[in-house]
Amino acid sequence: MKQMRASLYFSRRKDKDIIEELNFSNLEKGDINWAIKELMRDGIKYRKGKISPVKESPVYYTPPIQDTFNDFDDIEITKKDLDESEINERLEFI
Repeated sequence: MKQMRASLYFSRRKDKDIIEELNFSNLEKGDINWAIKELMRDGIKYRKGKISPVKESPVYYTPPIQDTFNDFDDIEITKKDLDESEINERLEFI
């Protein structure tokens, strides 16, 4: 297996949750790669429904399935021409 090397850059503001979870200030230089890979593995397991989102719970968890709505047959589209006063009235409402 060929080894890969990739650089990761963290923003103190945007990646604050990751930085706090990994506790960067207390990690040794070599341990940060291991910690990040463990987080990624946990994310993969979570998405596959193999681990609970709550750390204390050993129960297997299945993420909720988001329902998609594909039936648009009952929707009716009508075109309405507006005059300038109606447009101004609607803009005032915003």
